[in-house]
Amino acid sequence: IKIRLNGLSQWVGIKNAPNNQSLAVDGRQGQQSGLAGFLYNDKNGNTYQKGAKLSFAHHLILDYKNSQYLSFGMSFVLNDFYIDISEFDSGYDAIVTDNRQLKNYNVDLGFLYRYKSMFFSANVSNLLKKNVDNFIIKEPDLLRNFSAYTGYRFKNYSRDLEIEPSIFYQFFENDKRSSTDINLKARFLDFDNYFWAGISYRFLNDQMLKPLNIGPMAGFKKNNLYFAYSYQVTTNSIIGYNSGT
Repeated sequence: IKIRLNGLSQWVGIKNAPNNQSLAVDGRQGQQSGLAGFLYNDKNGNTYQKGAKLSFAHHLILDYKNSQYLSFGMSFVLNDFYIDISEFDSGYDAIVTDNRQLKNYNVDLGFLYRYKSMFFSANVSNLLKKNVDNFIIKEPDLLRNFSAYTGYRFKNYSRDLEIEPSIFYQFFENDKRSSTDINLKARFLDFDNYFWAGISYRFLNDQMLKPLNIGPMAGFKKNNLYFAYSYQVTTNSIIGYNSGT
C-alpha cells in the first residue's frame, strides 16, 4: 500500500494564488487488480473546491518474458465547489449576493501499455458535463480533456543508472487548446533505493518556443519513504508578478 501526500503553491508572491493539498492511497487487490482513493482541497482566491476520487484498475499480462502488460482504469469523482463572498467588494459580480455551493459527479477513463522499457498511456478526464450555476452565464459546462503520456527508460546496469525521457500531451475539448510537457529524468540506483533528478519544459502547442515554465525537480526513495520537490520557473509575462510554482 502506497500513501502519498502532496502540496502545491502556484504563482508564489501573488496574493490569494491557487493552493492545493492532496492525499492518495493505493494498493493491490489480488494478483491483477488495484484500488485507490484520492482526497483533495483546493483554494483559488475566494473559491474553494474539495473532493474525492475512487479508482479501480485491472492489469493483464500479455507476455511475462518480454515484460508486456496492458492496464485499464476507471475513476469516479465527487467535487464540491464553494464561493466565499465575505471578502467581496464592489468590483465583484453584483448578482452574487450569497455564498454559492455546487456538487458535481464525474468519471475518468484510461489505459496503459508497457513493453519492456517503453510505456504509453491515454486518458479522458471529466467525461460527463458538469452542473453550472446560472449566475455565471459564460461558465463552460464541458471540462472534458484528453491526455497521452509516453516515454522510454534507458538502463546502464554497470553504472546503476537509468535515463527516462517522456512526453505528456493534453487537449481540452471545450476551447480546443492543448499543451505539451517534455521531460527528462535520471535515476541513480542503490539496490532498492534511488535518487533521481529531472527537468520539465511546458508549452502551449501553438507557442512551442515560448514555454509557460521550466521546472527542475529532484527526489529520492529510501526503504519505504519517498520524497520529491519541484520548482517551476515561470517564463511568460506573469513572471513580473510572481517567482514561480
